[in-house]
Amino acid sequence: TAFSARQGTLSFWVNPQWPANDTQSHTFLSLRWQHPKNSYLTISQGWWEPGGAGRLYFVLSNQEEVHCNAPFHFQPGRWRLITAVWQAGQAGYCKLFVDGERMAHWQGKFIGDYPPASPLWLGTDVVTTVAAGRQANAFIDDLRFFSVPFGDLTAYQDYEASETIKRERDRPRWDWLSTALN
Repeated sequence: TAFSARQGTLSFWVNPQWPANDTQSHTFLSLRWQHPKNSYLTISQGWWEPGGAGRLYFVLSNQEEVHCNAPFHFQPGRWRLITAVWQAGQAGYCKLFVDGERMAHWQGKFIGDYPPASPLWLGTDVVTTVAAGRQANAFIDDLRFFSVPFGDLTAYQDYEASETIKRERDRPRWDWLSTALN
C-alpha cells in the first residue's frame, strides 16, 4: 500500500546533538501532501515559535488541523524511538509515541485522501509552507513506514523489540562523528 494521509505509522530513532539548554526548533522530517491547500506533514521538536518551544510535534496535515503535541525534553546524545500513527475518517486520529509510550493524541474527523507531493525530507522543514530553516541537528536512523496504524500496544511492543538495539545505540560509538560535525 502506498504511503498516504489516509492511515499509517511512521517510526524512527533520533539522537539529538544540540545542547541541553537549546530552545531552537529542530525538524526531524517533513513532507508536502497533494492537497488543494498545500498541506504538509512534519515531526519536530518545537514548532510555531516561540510558543511551541519545548514541545514535540506531529503535524499530519496543517490544513486539516490534524496534529498533536506534548511537552518533551530530549537529552543530547540519547537515542529515542519516535512513532507517529494516524487514521482518517469520521473517528480519525493521530498519536505520537516516544519509546513506546503515548505522549499525545488528537481525535476528530478528517479526510486524509491524498498522497505525497514531495519526497520525505529528513532534517529540514524545507517543503513546509512555513519553512524557517529548522534543521534536525540530530542523527536519524531506522526510518520505517507501515501502511496500517499501530495501536498503543503495538507501538509499545515495537519499542520493546528494539530495546537491545536501543542499548547498543546508547554506546558512545558515534562520538567521533559528533565531534566532527560540531
